[in-house]
Amino acid sequence: MLIFTLLFSLSSMALDAQNFKKPNRKFRAGQTDLQIGNGLLPLAGLLNDATVILPPLTLRLGYFFSKNFSLGTAYTFSSMEGNPNLEVGDPSVRIRLVSHLAGIRAAAHFTELPNADLYGGCMLGVYFQRFHILSDSPSYPEGSQGFRHARTTLSYSAFLGARYAFLRKWSVFGELGFSTALATVGIGRML
Repeated sequence: MLIFTLLFSLSSMALDAQNFKKPNRKFRAGQTDLQIGNGLLPLAGLLNDATVILPPLTLRLGYFFSKNFSLGTAYTFSSMEGNPNLEVGDPSVRIRLVSHLAGIRAAAHFTELPNADLYGGCMLGVYFQRFHILSDSPSYPEGSQGFRHARTTLSYSAFLGARYAFLRKWSVFGELGFSTALATVGIGRML
């Protein structure tokens, strides 16, 4: 009986080895990735009860210095409309916010799973915001009641994410972070 069990186990392992599929991609040093993503749950919309005109669109370029570390750049653009509390004092004022975020991202990676990359890291960037008072709202000149039409601030955030290579050069990703959206999903391509 023991010999039969042993032979059955070995034959099933041999059959499984014949069906082995080579991974689509291994994430490793020297690879450059271009990613485009769409932000879900934009923070400005959630915090200010704004209407999202254009959800955060992100373009990223990253380089693997080793299989466990990458450094890259990111650019995000979004547009929202609402009545945020900007010290203007008039609740009927409607404002359109157009924002740009450009930054540098550093990430640590776990790449031991086939076709997969689990990562986490931080981003340091510059956040450019431009506010437009809509035509049906009262006009507020620059500096009136604390209102400024444009501002630039330093931005820092953390993120956790995962991506899966469905083809040798193509992958999909999902990420949780705290820059312009709570979650970002998208597609990437190895260059």
